[in-house]
Amino acid sequence: MSRYILKRLLSAIPVLLLVSIAAFVLIQLVPGDAAAIIAGPDASNDEVEFVRRQLGLDRPWPLRLQDWIFGLAQGDLGYSYILNRPVTEAILERLPVTLSLAGLSIIFATVLGVALGVLAAVFHRSWIDALAMTVALFGVSVPNFWFGLIAILIFAVGLGWFPPGGYVSPTESFTGWLSAMALPALTLGTASMGQISRFSRSVMLEQLGQDYVRTARAKGLGQGNVIGRHALKNAMIPILTVIGISFSLTMAGAIIVESVFSLNGLGRLMLHGIQRRDYPVLQGGMLVIAFSFVIINLLVDILYSWLDPRVRYD
Repeated sequence: MSRYILKRLLSAIPVLLLVSIAAFVLIQLVPGDAAAIIAGPDASNDEVEFVRRQLGLDRPWPLRLQDWIFGLAQGDLGYSYILNRPVTEAILERLPVTLSLAGLSIIFATVLGVALGVLAAVFHRSWIDALAMTVALFGVSVPNFWFGLIAILIFAVGLGWFPPGGYVSPTESFTGWLSAMALPALTLGTASMGQISRFSRSVMLEQLGQDYVRTARAKGLGQGNVIGRHALKNAMIPILTVIGISFSLTMAGAIIVESVFSLNGLGRLMLHGIQRRDYPVLQGGMLVIAFSFVIINLLVDILYSWLDPRVRYD
């Protein structure tokens, strides 16, 4: 297993290299002049040119790409134009917020999504099935920003159960952290919950129709044992794939939710980078998100072998 993990990590290097090159090139194609934005609307042409020379933006982009790649090889993500600090420091400062948001949202999506999918499969073509799939359809249909605003109006402003925004570190107050992250996690995880529940229902229906389930029932096993110890365990391998993809997408989709709930995470940092043309921040953020995809997929593969001993990566 350790050899397989090392091999996967080494194979991720060219992937991250291609992502870094693509991020750099795409950002160069974004309209707007970073030097003019940084210098301000009242700056003269000479002042804009001075800022451009200070940031090295007057150099041809292939040379700047070369510097970016060489910096990555040394673990340097560059220096922020706006924050006046290394990009690595800024990302590490904001990353715990995004990880908290993505982690809680995928826990909510997994627990509720799998539960709804299993219930819908067990009570196939009943009102429970219809209700569960209606909730799932709501989850995949409602935009995050709209659902977040409605959640703030109802649960924060109306009922006062949760704060409308902000972040509390779990080291300061775990209950405060949980309270602050509840609505953002619910908002971000709603779409994933809908996808997981719909897929879980499909997989569970397939498993419940297999011969081993009929054999287990013929032997007199109870409904709980048949579903929990047999059907659900076999169904979790394909479901785990969807959960892994959903977790990766929540990392990338945190930008909107962090803006709605005023969370200073990686997504909001990248949004400010887009607005201010802070190219190093954007490039570093995109690289971190790509790396999270690689790590999450690796963890999913490792969990495969734990759920099914027949899966081996030797």
